[in-house]
Amino acid sequence: MYRRSRRGVLAGLGAAVGFAGCSGALFGNTPTPTPTSATLSPDRQYGYTHVQPSGNRVLDGSGDVHGVEPITLETETRPTWLVALPGEMGSLWTVVGVLDDATTYRVADGEATEIESHRALPAGMPPLSYSTDEGSSVLRGGSVTANRTHPVVTEAGILSIAGDGDLVLRGESGVRRFPVSALPDGRIVHVGGSDYALLGDATNRYGHGALGNQEEGGSIVFFDASVPDVTARTRVGPPEVIEGLAPMVADLDGDGEPEVIVTVADSENGARIAVYDRDGRRRARGPIYGPGWRHQLAVAPFAGQGPELAVTQKPHVDHVVEFYRLDDSQLSIVAEYPNVESHTYGSYNTDQALAGDFDGDGTVELLVPAVGRDTLFVVERTAEGARTDWQFALDAPLTSNLAGVTLPDGRLAVGAGTDRGLRVWQG
Repeated sequence: MYRRSRRGVLAGLGAAVGFAGCSGALFGNTPTPTPTSATLSPDRQYGYTHVQPSGNRVLDGSGDVHGVEPITLETETRPTWLVALPGEMGSLWTVVGVLDDATTYRVADGEATEIESHRALPAGMPPLSYSTDEGSSVLRGGSVTANRTHPVVTEAGILSIAGDGDLVLRGESGVRRFPVSALPDGRIVHVGGSDYALLGDATNRYGHGALGNQEEGGSIVFFDASVPDVTARTRVGPPEVIEGLAPMVADLDGDGEPEVIVTVADSENGARIAVYDRDGRRRARGPIYGPGWRHQLAVAPFAGQGPELAVTQKPHVDHVVEFYRLDDSQLSIVAEYPNVESHTYGSYNTDQALAGDFDGDGTVELLVPAVGRDTLFVVERTAEGARTDWQFALDAPLTSNLAGVTLPDGRLAVGAGTDRGLRVWQG
């Protein structure tokens, strides 16, 4: 049984009706139009389930979230997705439930208050929230966007993956389609400037199915929205595939330029991490240990001496977090930590990890579920390897992604959904 803990009343319902992409219980069944590039811009703030538009699950700022009591909210349905944005007072949390309902809450002063109900998302769609003058709303892709992905906003317009695998750009000059055979449940990530990347050349030649279906990427597609056109297409295999939903973009070697990180796998040899430059040239590959997936989590200065990549080796079997470091063309594992379960087999929710300075000590930690998923470990890199610094106890096993946000004053808030609702730690 789920119920709302408190209900806030929006000032001025007439203004609320103008929320682009919103409708629902407050305003009957009349949908408002899907926003376009005329009403949205990259200058707005956006809330991603993977935290950064680059796909890197790392929070800026610093906050003592482990020293506060969580704010607990009993939601009407079990949370499956969370996204967070900073608000003028505290943080704004959009919760998507098992019925694809979407509701936004404000967390401030030790309380959670509902501020808006949204029209249900298409079945299975992960949310992308965006800031409005009154709070936040949810961006919908319209009929052109595949259900298990969401659009992104660029300077040139709204970029989507269509159900037929085309990359679609909708801007003031009309609709352009680019046949790339994208994963229908893949994500588009920002490389920098007007450049974006996604997984293309979908293939079923690899039968692992760890992410809920038999389709994996056969290439990394690089797209320049200002042209607009595909600028590079880096293919792997056969028999290799790119196992995942999206590349991760981050500066892994500390030179100021982004790298593009994916997991390459085949049924005979297993999975390894591969790193590419932003023009699609392969830079490095990590070690391989036999069949199984490697779940890339985040890039951050975990050891305090330059960026490292955190990855879970076989999150369904081995449960080991690996920390990688890139030196020139050498990608090496420099530390490991056991008993981590960052993914549920068959789920396309790959966003169950966060990196950030969660205790305000100036060091970035990794927040990730322990085996059993009813506890969140905070893993700290040390000179000797890695250790559990402290942990959060959940009231039930994790059912959503891990979400987080940097507040305007630099503090952090993190949240998790379980069968009993939403928990937020706001430090």
